[in-house]
Formats: sequence, structure tokens, C-alpha cells
Amino acid sequence: MSETSMSPQPDPQRRTPSPFLGEALGYLAGEGRRHTAEQLLEQLRTRFRVAGREKLADLVYEMAKACLRELPDFSVRTLLRAEPRAPEVISGELATLSDCLRSAGDGADLSALSRRRPEQDAALSDARKCLDALASLEGASGRRQLACALAHVHAGEPAQGEAVLRELLLRAHEAPEILRLAEVNLAFALLRQEKFAHVVPLARAAQARDPQDPVPWFNLLAAQSELGDPAAFEDSVRGLAALQARVRSPLVAAWAQHDLSMLAGIARLPAERVAALRRLFEPPEDDG
Repeated sequence: MSETSMSPQPDPQRRTPSPFLGEALGYLAGEGRRHTAEQLLEQLRTRFRVAGREKLADLVYEMAKACLRELPDFSVRTLLRAEPRAPEVISGELATLSDCLRSAGDGADLSALSRRRPEQDAALSDARKCLDALASLEGASGRRQLACALAHVHAGEPAQGEAVLRELLLRAHEAPEILRLAEVNLAFALLRQEKFAHVVPLARAAQARDPQDPVPWFNLLAAQSELGDPAAFEDSVRGLAALQARVRSPLVAAWAQHDLSMLAGIARLPAERVAALRRLFEPPEDDG
């Protein structure tokens, strides 16, 4: 199990005053008088290009997530903090913004990007095209590297994903949330390489960093089951059940229903102990 984050998209129905209006009025009343109309217009175009490229990068990032979302096991192995919109919707906004930027003298070639929901066999390829385009817009940003690492893992290249995440974790300037997610996803990349003993300390550290996040528990339990430590596995299941009693997460409920018995079998827990653990996740009777 891995976790990714995604910048929320602005509400298209919400209308806000232009952030440039006050600045434009200030120019006209103050130092702007020392500039020609052409110079003021060029300054406005420059600001538009900068803001436009930032918005364009947000849309390309959202498209990358929409493509990854179509992979067969992505939705059950990855917790998205914000669901991407339909690729067709994102594509329309991309096309409009690209045309506007070209008219302002800042063209970005996005012709290779998918314009509709990709088929499963093309989703990974389309996602990587988006990540290449994102790199051209904002370089190896933290969010781009998180998505790139997940693309590697889902392509059967977990070692490459691990390398990307370890490099990301060395960046002292990155936002704490980016580093937290890199740590969580690194455990996922290590699981795919069967480096189970290395997963345990990473998962423990992630649990301490965000006690309300269930995803590090999933990584920890997967590793403990493969390490053949039934006592540690059972103790962790009880810890996750205690968290579930507080937060009532649908993701945890789905894990208990579909993965608990399978992992407990790998850990060689007796059937009666597995049944007892499953009962820990049953909702109280007054919850229906």
C-alpha cells in the first residue's frame, strides 16, 4: 500500500477578483507613470505567463494522476488525498490554457498527452508522458518525483522507484508533507522488492509522524506477515483496530475484509486467532 498526495483543484464555479487588479491600479497611480503603455503591457504578459505555467503544471500533474488511477491495482494500493477529475475534463482545460499561453509567447508542447480516459494497457505510458511534460514545466519537483516513483513501482521497477524516493528524502528544502509521503511510499517500493526487514523501521517512523494515517500500518503488517512474526503481526493488527475504532476509515474496513485473512495466513496465525482479529473491525451494532 502506498499513499500519494495531490493538490486540490480550484472550484470552477467560484469567482474571485483578479489578483492583478490592485497592482495594475497601483502602477497607473504611482511608478507606472514612468513606463510606456507597451512596457506595462509586457510586464502584465510576463506575470500572466508565470501564473499560466503554474496552472498548466497543476493540470498536467492532475492528468498524470488520472492516468495512474486507471492502472488495475492502483486504486487498491494507493490512497489519493484528492481524486483527479475525468481526463476529458482536464484535457479541455489544458487545451484552453495552452492556447492562451501560446498567444502570450510561451508555448508548451502538450500534444503527446492523452485527451481521454486511457485504457488500462496504455495508462502507464500516458502517465509517463504527463510526467515528462511536468518535468519540462517545473523540473524534478517533489510532487513530480512522488508520482514518478509510483509509476516505476507499478511498472515493475521498484528499485528505480526506491532510488527516486531516497534522493527525494535527501532534499532538506522540501515541504514536510512531501517528505512524509516519500517515506511512506519508500516502504511500498521496498515491499515490492521483498526487503521486508527494511520496511518495518520505515513504517514505524511513518506511524510516529502521522498517527492518524492508516497506510503505514498496511506496509508494516505486510512486512511482518512475510517475516513470519505472528506475535508482532497480531499486535499490529490490534493497533490498527484501535485506530479504526477512532477514525472509522472505509480504507481500513476494506483492508480488514479483503487482506487481513490472507496476511494472517502468511504469518501462520491459527484460524481461531484470525477470526478473533476480524471481529475487532466489525462496527458497533448501533452503527448498523
